[in-house]
Amino acid sequence: MAAQGPVDVAPLPAGHTNIHVPDFAMPPAAQLTTTGADGERVDPIESLQGLIADGTVQLPHDSVVGYLPSLLAALDIDVSSQNLVFSRTSLQTDRIAPWAPRALYFNDDIYVGYVQESPILEIASIDPDGGAVFYTMRQDGDLPPTFTRETTLCLGCHDSGNVTAGVPGVMTRSVLVGRLGYSAGTLHQGALSDRTPPAERFAGWYVTGTHAPGAHAGNVYAPELSTSIEDKNRYLTTFDLNTGGNVTDLQGRFDHSVYLSGHSDLVALLVLTHQTRVHNIITKAQEDTRDALRVQAAALRSTGETVAEGAMLPVTEVRVAERVEALLREMLFVGAAPIGGP
Repeated sequence: MAAQGPVDVAPLPAGHTNIHVPDFAMPPAAQLTTTGADGERVDPIESLQGLIADGTVQLPHDSVVGYLPSLLAALDIDVSSQNLVFSRTSLQTDRIAPWAPRALYFNDDIYVGYVQESPILEIASIDPDGGAVFYTMRQDGDLPPTFTRETTLCLGCHDSGNVTAGVPGVMTRSVLVGRLGYSAGTLHQGALSDRTPPAERFAGWYVTGTHAPGAHAGNVYAPELSTSIEDKNRYLTTFDLNTGGNVTDLQGRFDHSVYLSGHSDLVALLVLTHQTRVHNIITKAQEDTRDALRVQAAALRSTGETVAEGAMLPVTEVRVAERVEALLREMLFVGAAPIGGP
């Protein structure tokens, strides 16, 4: 291993310990491999687990946020990607609320979720062939950091035809909540996309940053208990969703000292919306292409027909082209709703 200088993680609020990662504890990002010795793809989380197991990487434990800052540093995830969601719409609903939002951090391939006072960190790593792979990581500093693969615990929500395109995936949703954080109405069916009107995005999220007036539905929640709202669809038509814009300081809304940043950046949320959708459609394109090729192989066996190596029957070409077209349109923001300002 080439000698590296000290690696600093983001400064933490007062009261934390281990805000500096010791010399050589973190690998350079290139050391996290995605290919195993047999040539098969290796999940970056599997790679990191191996580096931890052989002692190459040590993850210091912080007194407040546990392994979060050292894990982000090891995975090369920037703290500026932090966004904060306060709707109780994920695994740890009992620990999330407007006064205790869930923090999400991400890079091109990995998403990390942090909930204050939780015994675990939540991780989703994207395999372009198979979709999202989910892990939890214990936050107990007395135990070696270990990643546990999760299946049904996460896939009950993260493998949905309506939300993740029918593949194991990730999503960004927009849900108005009552004052305790429980759903008071979903603004639209399925996950957010670039085509979602900006005024309907990010309900249930904190959003910081300046923008055109009324550009999103973040930073607001209903003053009532969600259980007291009998007709949620009607309530959504009367509630003003767009009064929480142009917020640059979340001070007073929750305790910042248990997070790595006091921000939930609008640009990061826009990137998150686009990237999660594209990740799912990449996986969908892979899955449908493999299925089309299996069907083609069965058809060729039954008819005795042959095609040149690497060639496709016309019906197969149509199926694959449809998936590629859908992916290309998503990547290039075709039909995206105008943001309405800088």
